[in-house]
Amino acid sequence: SEFQHVPPGLYEFFGLTTGLRPRRLPDYRSALTAAGLTRTAMQQGLGGILVSELWCSLTTASPHDRNHVPH
Repeated sequence: SEFQHVPPGLYEFFGLTTGLRPRRLPDYRSALTAAGLTRTAMQQGLGGILVSELWCSLTTASPHDRNHVPH
């Protein structure tokens, strides 16, 4: 997983400071794939802590997106 580099305690700190209960990310990739979407781009920053992904329906994706290979 791309999120193996998350420093210990980061989710706990986030939960304490925001009042939110989740302590890990949901399996959004499976849900998006099941909905017919495909990841067309991904960028990472801050050593993998910050991740940005673009998910598209291939029926509505631009020709550039259809030819782009996900990282």
